[in-house]
Amino acid sequence: MLLRPLRSFSATLLLASLTVLATGCLSSDKLSTIQYNNQFVEIINTSSAIIKKSTDVYDEQIPNIVTEDSTVDVAPLEIALTEAQAQMTAAETLTTLQSKDESQQAAVQAEFATFLALGETYLESYTAMIAYYKGGEYKKNLDKVATFDQDLHNQYNDFIASHNKLVDILAEFVR
Repeated sequence: MLLRPLRSFSATLLLASLTVLATGCLSSDKLSTIQYNNQFVEIINTSSAIIKKSTDVYDEQIPNIVTEDSTVDVAPLEIALTEAQAQMTAAETLTTLQSKDESQQAAVQAEFATFLALGETYLESYTAMIAYYKGGEYKKNLDKVATFDQDLHNQYNDFIASHNKLVDILAEFVR
């Protein structure tokens, strides 16, 4: 006797749950502030570490004093570039993330756009630097050696400053 009302209630509950799921009331693409932060922290830390690695490889491969007689092995530079490009491409996926807190999303996405742009600028310079050394242009024209060195280090510093600003913004939304 008690089973019949219980079955009816279970069936009604099942139908109600299916209806809620079908209409999207329970499924949301928006992340909580903590989930949103965690996604960004993981990606920006990994991206910054890989960009730093490319800078370290640059410092290891390019002699402190470059002359026409210097030899530069660009293979490690090319590997570092490929890794950094892949990571920055992966980082771009965060542009589609949505937070339940719209102010968080707006603040983070604004600085993240800067972060991505600075990463792209750095990688464009890194690509040009590799071409310069790979083609042996430095043996004919040493003028760009100092320019690449200064540009890459300044662009790296700007990129890391954006990383730090993102970390500060994300910290504002930790509750």
